[in-house]
Amino acid sequence: MKKVAVISGVAFALLITLARADDLADAASRGDLSAVNNFIAQGVDVNAKNTNGETALLGAAFAGHQDIVKALIAQGANVNATNNFGNTAIMNAIWQMHPDIVAMLLAHGANLNAVAENTALQSAIIFKNKDYVKMLLTHGAEANRANLKLAEHDADIEAALMHPHGYIVQQGAMLAQKAIDQAGSSAAALAMLLTQFQQDTHDEALRAAIIQVAAKIHPSPQVPEAARRHLISGQSTADLAKAPQDYQSATDEFQQAANLAPWWADAYDHLAQAQEKSGDNRKAAANFKNYLDAAPNASDAGQAHDFLKKMQTVATPNAGN
Repeated sequence: MKKVAVISGVAFALLITLARADDLADAASRGDLSAVNNFIAQGVDVNAKNTNGETALLGAAFAGHQDIVKALIAQGANVNATNNFGNTAIMNAIWQMHPDIVAMLLAHGANLNAVAENTALQSAIIFKNKDYVKMLLTHGAEANRANLKLAEHDADIEAALMHPHGYIVQQGAMLAQKAIDQAGSSAAALAMLLTQFQQDTHDEALRAAIIQVAAKIHPSPQVPEAARRHLISGQSTADLAKAPQDYQSATDEFQQAANLAPWWADAYDHLAQAQEKSGDNRKAAANFKNYLDAAPNASDAGQAHDFLKKMQTVATPNAGN
């Protein structure tokens, strides 16, 4: 009897948890920010899934409630949580055409290559939403041949997918010129772009703009001491690595250095090498391109180009450069 009672108690607790998750998800879908905050204050897990496998963030992103999406992320909501069908919040926001929520999720590291029925990029291509396609590409969405096939007969999307890095550099050039025009000088433009970049370090077009503006400043902008500390820490960690998975901590440190000083070629060089050793060839190739953009006349530029060709050969087949 005691065993039955214990099992019944566990089952009852599970039902209560599901009911509370249902309440939170329902409030988020309705757009009731006050109720959402109250449920979280009462201890309801912000990442709890309701009986349909939906988190509150998934529901809010689908319904277009930007204030609730912002509040849930601030409370620790997992932007990459999936429902029973594998859908993520950014997929929901793309399907329902909520660009501000898409941008917010991108800024908080939404996984663009997660697969449900389609990836986020594939959904944007199917809907022929060029703004979303370009936004996703500048945040690292993988432009592979399958995506290119979906974009047949749309020249603009095809061009961006064929040469994603070239597209990012092009967008960066536009952002760089706009910043210089607004700020009045390259130094002031760099400060403006850095402020924007720190709000969304996943925006590769902003990164490209910073590299281009910094190249116009002589002498080169000073590298912050914090960036140097991250680079040194990454080097120390990489020196101790013995297996591919051991390079993750070094990669994180080098990425921090590159985010604090986005114009700093050395950070991209170390980052790309660590990513290659960890087996992440796609990201390694992207960061070797950043290295070459930041230091086109480096003494080892030829070697870097050769290494990049190697990375592109072993990386997942891509649509272009």
